[in-house]
Amino acid sequence: MAKGDTLTPKQAKFVALVAGSPDIKGLSYTEAYRQSYASENMKPTTLRVEAAKLAKQPKIRDAIDSLKGRDVEVQSLVERVSRDWVVRKLQDEATSEHNPPATRVRALELLGKSQGVFTERERGSDARTTDDVASEIEAKLRKMFGTAYDKGGDTTPTPSKKKVDGRTGNTDATKTLLLTSGDSHEA
Repeated sequence: MAKGDTLTPKQAKFVALVAGSPDIKGLSYTEAYRQSYASENMKPTTLRVEAAKLAKQPKIRDAIDSLKGRDVEVQSLVERVSRDWVVRKLQDEATSEHNPPATRVRALELLGKSQGVFTERERGSDARTTDDVASEIEAKLRKMFGTAYDKGGDTTPTPSKKKVDGRTGNTDATKTLLLTSGDSHEA
C-alpha cells in the first residue's frame, strides 16, 4: 500500500467490524462507525452520513472486500476440511471389524449419500395421485361387493354354506375331505 492507502487504527476497526468474520456477521456501517469513532454526541442522521462517506472511500471499500474475500476463502477451506474429515471417519466406521453390522451398513449408507451414489427418483407425469388411488380402490370394492358397498351395507365376505351329505358345510371341499378320510356318511 502506498503511504496514503494505509488505514488509521479507527478505520481498521471500522473495516474489521463491517467485514465480520466466519463466525460473526459484520455490522452495519452505522453501528461499526459508532463503535470505531467518538460518536456519542452525534445525531443519528449525522452518524449515518459519516458512516456512509467513510465506507465509500476506495481504500476502505477495498479493505472490506479484501477481508470478506479472505473470510470466504477461509470458510470454504474449513468446510472442505470438515467434509473430508467426516468422510474419513465414516470410512473408518464402515470398515472397522469392531463395529456391529448395523453400524457399518449405516456408515456405508451415509457415505453413499454424501458422494451422490443414491439419487432421488423423480415422479413422472404419469404418477398417480391419492385421489386416483382412492377411486381405484372404490371401483375394486364395488366389483367385489356389488351394490352392498354403495349402500353402505355389510361388505364382509361370508363363505357360502351348502348341504353336503345331509350336513351343512362350507363347500364341496368338505364332502371331498369326508370321503377321502374314510368317514363318509351316506344320507
